[in-house]
This record gives sequence, C-alpha cells and structure tokens, in this order.
Amino acid sequence: VTWDVAVGCLALSVKASLDFLPPLYPIFSSDYEEFAPHEMGYGDLEAAQRDILLALSYNLGSTPQAVLDDLWIALPSLRELLNFDEGWSSVLQETWLILFEVVCEPGIMNFSLSLLTAAAVIEGLESALIRQYQ
Repeated sequence: VTWDVAVGCLALSVKASLDFLPPLYPIFSSDYEEFAPHEMGYGDLEAAQRDILLALSYNLGSTPQAVLDDLWIALPSLRELLNFDEGWSSVLQETWLILFEVVCEPGIMNFSLSLLTAAAVIEGLESALIRQYQ
C-alpha cells in the first residue's frame, strides 16, 4: 500500500506540474507502475491516485504549515502560553517531528490534515511545556 501511495503521489505531482513544466516526453501509466517493487497495474495506480485525492479532499495545496499559521493567529491564549524564549519554535519543531514520523503509518490517510496537525501540535505543546518548566 505504501508503494502504491508513493507512486500515486508521483503521478499526481507530475499531472499538477504539466501546466507550467512540460515533460520532455509523454509519461505513460506503465512508466509509473515500474517504480513499485511489486506488481502494480493500471487499476492499482488509478485507485491510489483516487485514494490520495479523496484523503486530501481534492485539495492538493494544503500543508500542515497553513494549519499551524492559522492556529497561531487565531489563538491568543496559545501565544500567551508560549510567551517564553523559543516557545512557539519549540512546539513547531516537535510538531514537525511527529508529523514526519506518522506520515509512514498505513492508516494515515483516514484522517484529515487539520486533525493530524492539531494532534501533533498538542503533543508538541506538551513536550515544549515539560522542557520549559522542568
């Protein structure tokens, strides 16, 4: 499943770039299917791309950073809580470490980006506060 998703992401990224980065030659589905270390057919590639788009609610431009920025702007209580040296940057560092760790989990695409980011922020916030007040 992981390789299917990885190949699907590659295919989608090339499709999204075709508007301004023309390929040197046509890229066929069989070219993508060869990347996977297992047998992958056209139906598998299409299913992976469909799953990715559904998991991202057809929004390919979303990133955890946008959610993090919105949280920081929208929550004055968060800014007050982290009003110490390296407060927010410490939370961000922990949050990104958590997000990079969970991205390899098989069921990750069952959760929305905002939910995953919020959960990672909570964990990162806990770690940052423990370090600050130990």
